[in-house]
Amino acid sequence: MIRFLRIGILLTVLLIVVGSQWLTSNRLSRWEKPLWVTIYPILATQDSSVRGYVQSLKPESFQGIGLFIGQQAARYGHQLANPIIIRVVQPLTTLPPVLPAENYGIKVALWSLKMRWWAWKNGRQKELAPGDIRMFVLYQKANPEIQLERSVGTKNGGYGIVNAVASPHRAARDRIVISHEFAAHLWCQ
Repeated sequence: MIRFLRIGILLTVLLIVVGSQWLTSNRLSRWEKPLWVTIYPILATQDSSVRGYVQSLKPESFQGIGLFIGQQAARYGHQLANPIIIRVVQPLTTLPPVLPAENYGIKVALWSLKMRWWAWKNGRQKELAPGDIRMFVLYQKANPEIQLERSVGTKNGGYGIVNAVASPHRAARDRIVISHEFAAHLWCQ
């Protein structure tokens, strides 16, 4: 009897997860109202210049993303005055799981599970409803000798991880990468 109860509970949880994923995917693909994009700045280094830059970020800092996404949405028949609403939350200091070197197999599946857990645990802030899409942006100090790690956007997870440089001179480049990873949620099949 307990075995059937356990199976029933697991099937119920699975049904809820699959249903939630389907509803979210369906709502995002219809795109009838603005999408809420939450930017989570992450201090990849504890440098004071990085901290100062990250604390200066406002939603207006990412206005170019909204303009670009609006232009691209129009190409797909979505005519919204404000296609996305961007929020910037308090900086995080906990780093997400490191991306695996290989882009296939069990390592990616395990990373995805770890990342979903990390995003759930760290992506909640007081008095803030979760956004439709969460962009975790790892800000680090500019170093010409070190190449930034790759960035990634996951359609099914509802989040993206962007490696960025905490510098006004690199802000435009960072917005391009954020836009690219954001677009993975909308137009990638």
